[in-house]
Parts: sequence; C-alpha cells; structure tokens
Amino acid sequence: MSIIKWSKFAEKTVKELAQVKEGENLLIIADTNTNMDIAEACLAAGLERTSNAQLLVMRRILDNERGELNPVIHNAVVNSDVVIGLFQGSKFFSTNTRTEAVKKGTRIVSTQPIGIEEFIIQAVVDVDFQKMYKNAELMAELWKKSKKCRITSSEGTDISFEFQNRPILIGDGAAKKPGEVKFFPGMTVVVAPVEETINGTIVVDGNIVPGGIVSSPVTIKIEKGMIVNIEGKAEANLWRNWLSSLNDSIIYYLSHVKVGLNP
Repeated sequence: MSIIKWSKFAEKTVKELAQVKEGENLLIIADTNTNMDIAEACLAAGLERTSNAQLLVMRRILDNERGELNPVIHNAVVNSDVVIGLFQGSKFFSTNTRTEAVKKGTRIVSTQPIGIEEFIIQAVVDVDFQKMYKNAELMAELWKKSKKCRITSSEGTDISFEFQNRPILIGDGAAKKPGEVKFFPGMTVVVAPVEETINGTIVVDGNIVPGGIVSSPVTIKIEKGMIVNIEGKAEANLWRNWLSSLNDSIIYYLSHVKVGLNP
C-alpha cells in the first residue's frame, strides 16, 4: 500500500474525524497486529495538527479476556483529549478506562484496519461523504415516520420491532463533542427499539464478536428483546459458551439496531 495513500487516510482521520486541534493531547493506539505504516502515518498527521501527539503500541487484547487494561495504557488514555484507535477487537470499549476517559471528555474515534486495508482507504479517502450522509438522513427519516420495522434476508433473518418515538441517530464516524465515541469508516443509522417489541430470528453469516467471521451461519432466536436460543456449528457453540461464562442475564438483551451505509 502506497505511503502516499496512507498519508491521505491519516490526514482525513486526524483532521475530519478526530478533529484534532493545536494544543490537544492526541493518543494513537495500535496493537501488535496493526500495520505500522497506518499508525506512523497517523502520528505524522497528528504532529501536523498538534505538538502533543503520541503513538502507543500495545499487545493484541482478545475480546474474551477478563480484567482491565494495563495501568500505563489506562493513564495514557484518560489523560488524552483525543484517542484514535487502530487496534483489533472490542475489549477496550467495555473497560473502566474507556468509561473514565469519556467522563473526562476524551473524544475517541476507532477503526479496525486489519484485513480491510483497501476498503478503509476507499471508505475514508475516496468516498463522497455528503452523499453517504444524505442516504443516512433518508434512512433516518423513513424510520421516524414508521411505527414498526421488519428486517428479512434470504439467509433466514426475520425480525421486527417498534419505534414508539425512540430517537433515531446518525453516526458519521466523527467525534466532534467531548466524550463522544465514534467508529469509522462508514455511516450508521441507529435506534434502540422498544425492548418488548423485538421478536424474531437473526441469521449471522458475517462477523460475530467475539469470534470473527463465521464459517457457517449462526441463528439467534429473540423473544421480547432477549436471546432465547442460539443454533449453529462451532462458532455458535463458542459464542453461546462465552455469553454463558459472563454470568449476566443482561447480556442476552438486544440493545440497539444499527444499519451500516458503507461505500
């Protein structure tokens, strides 16, 4: 991948998504699996915006690991004005570190470039951002005018839920306000449906967390907003066992529905 291409990606990430300003403390976090060309390009772009830019490389943290982050990482994050995440996995976002940082006003933007390098170049550098945002607005308006939504797929997904004036949000990947956490690339339309109205079946043939890309579909049965059954092969068994190991009934409830609008 051309270093020039990564420079453009880094510039847009730092300037438009993270919206880094002079004098702010910027922390870029990569892990041992991250392409260092991306991380170093973001550091260089960060130093163009503020003299207080740092790059931290941590070991890869698995999603099913227990416990909190290393104190060194914790202190770096909570004392930063802006964090750009270039690491794999979602464990970071369920830690006290993330919670404390957000309460202090840290802005966080994050992506997982591993394995999708060409896609994120297109989705950040080459995308028509305004047109994609317009599509998100159309989707949001459709939901705002609707009482009920039903989602089906050829794989077997058939799930419905009601809105009842719940807020419809658009995620554009940019952290503009203190304490915002955004994920990029792409645009999302998000709603938290009325919990007891969520009923049906979701068939996952893509990515599941933790676990990653599934080799065979995972079928999830939901009644009144709660997962009541998980069927499938190896990944379904692993995911079911992981959920059970958390010993928390709340984990089985669906929290929100998000539609991704990518290039």
